[in-house]
Amino acid sequence: MNNSDITRLYCNRCNIDTNHGFLWTTIKTEEYESARDDSDWDGNPVYTRTRYSVASCLGCNSLQFAHEEEHNFHRSKLITEEFDPHPIEIHYQIPRTLQVQRPAREKPDWWPRLPDKEMVIFGHEIYGALHNNFLTLALMGVRRVIEKMMIHSVGDKGSFIKLIPEFVERENIGTRQEEGIRALVDLGNAATHRQVEMQNQYQSEEVFTLMETLLFHHYILPKHISNIENSIPLREKKPRPPKNTEKR
Repeated sequence: MNNSDITRLYCNRCNIDTNHGFLWTTIKTEEYESARDDSDWDGNPVYTRTRYSVASCLGCNSLQFAHEEEHNFHRSKLITEEFDPHPIEIHYQIPRTLQVQRPAREKPDWWPRLPDKEMVIFGHEIYGALHNNFLTLALMGVRRVIEKMMIHSVGDKGSFIKLIPEFVERENIGTRQEEGIRALVDLGNAATHRQVEMQNQYQSEEVFTLMETLLFHHYILPKHISNIENSIPLREKKPRPPKNTEKR
């Protein structure tokens, strides 16, 4: 094993940072179109790079699965020799019997196109918490994402009492959408300060469906409508027939 294949990672068994040898690694790069031209990313394509690695602790020989993400605004910043991951690196110890568990809910494929880097990162954490049955953390994340959506539109107003009405007026939000925003904010507040229990799986699904619907209508749908409008061919103007000037 070369020295370049050895790195310091946290070992879940040794409970300290130890030398690990990479047994396998792969990097996946994806490009997404920014959702809105007035986004924090200035309408540039969003490039994300994810590195998946399997490493073995050189102390206790336990295996670790490392999942690291890197988000960049410009391709020139992404293609570098050094991998610059998101500061939060998640390492899982592989159990004796590895079982692939289906995610509790798949993150929408359009999520990386959201025009705010923090919201993109929150998506990974929200759906990760949901997958591991950390519902309280997931609901707190839902509230933060909805709050970020409104702040991105009207700025930080200091409280939801001022933020929601200004967002509704600025974006011309309908009554049903306003009710959905208030419901998610109240639910997130309850998860932060009180214990929240979902009656069944379908109620949990409704919460995340509502969050995804609000985000999709605000960020993604306008771009889809614009693309459709731009694809419509212009109507050709037919020349008018010349007027008959002959006298009868």
